[in-house]
Amino acid sequence: MDERSRRAAVSRFVGVLPVAAVLAGLAMSTWALAPVLAPHVQPAQVGELVSKNVPFWWLHAAGTGAAGALATVVALYALVRLPVRPLSVAGWLALALFGLSALLGAVAGKDCAESLDTACRRIGGVGPLTFSHYMHTAAEVFSVAAAGVAMLTLGVLARQQGWSRAFTRAVPPLLVLYTASAAAVSLLRPGMLAATAPRWPDLVLLAAADRALHMSLAVWLILLGYALWTRPA
Repeated sequence: MDERSRRAAVSRFVGVLPVAAVLAGLAMSTWALAPVLAPHVQPAQVGELVSKNVPFWWLHAAGTGAAGALATVVALYALVRLPVRPLSVAGWLALALFGLSALLGAVAGKDCAESLDTACRRIGGVGPLTFSHYMHTAAEVFSVAAAGVAMLTLGVLARQQGWSRAFTRAVPPLLVLYTASAAAVSLLRPGMLAATAPRWPDLVLLAAADRALHMSLAVWLILLGYALWTRPA
């Protein structure tokens, strides 16, 4: 393949990446439908929406799984097709790890929503929880950490390579919001799990922090799609 043909092939291919990234961001946002679909059942954390005792859990699992699959596709294809830099390799690998972890968490699911079920918060309170329940929790931790690394490294890469200003300007505040939200969740969640009856203000704070975390990631994925669409050839 000559240089002109190679560039044309890369251009056609890269045109698919923005669409996949935007769709991943939209799929990450299915949690926003929860207040409409089941207003009487609102767990504190977005990840609890895939619990078997939550209405429409399958829809939220499908959204999370689709987001993970699409993010993985974007990351792996970008690794193969886009110019290789140490920073880009780290960023795309982190995005791939996020995608795979999100997909695993969606497939695993949870037995019950801890913030809604006192027995579920107590180990063994509802009987032995399944392996998939704990796998989902572990996958959530990996996905949150990997997404943060991807946001940071790809944000720096975008600035170095002159990507969209809208993306490079949005990354710092989104990353700050994401990191602060993740820290808040990590501080509030243990208290919720340990409490026999979690206080309402604590649940509200946990819910707000967790939704801010997922919202910032979804917006970042959509903006990543725009940045890939407008990036210099």
